[in-house]
Amino acid sequence: MKLYVDTNVLLHGLKMNAKEVEVVSQSFRIQQQGHLLVSSVLTAIEIDRVLKRNGLGQTSVTQELLQGFEVLTISPSVVELARHIPVSYLKTLDALHMATALVTTCDAVITLDKQFARACGDIGLPVL
Repeated sequence: MKLYVDTNVLLHGLKMNAKEVEVVSQSFRIQQQGHLLVSSVLTAIEIDRVLKRNGLGQTSVTQELLQGFEVLTISPSVVELARHIPVSYLKTLDALHMATALVTTCDAVITLDKQFARACGDIGLPVL
């Protein structure tokens, strides 16, 4: 099964303090179950920005979190689809995440964001 993983799921798997970052991610268990995990380059940017805001500039953490993922670029087709998703309340970055999941024909999305999950449901994209 191909699963699109939203940034918040990976950030939820981080324990951060001013001196260190510990990766505690569920994604590794999902990979062990044989699922293909997909996310966007946008996810890497979002993780790096959160680390930086917390005084931690450790891109190795981002690489560790996304290890084993297929990390997809934001292609022109993703941008075009994001512009036209018919969910009026969908935020810009979430539209890019959703469009990436749709363009790559993911079977489902994994997210902790209730609004994003609702938007996925509204267009028929299953949420785990």
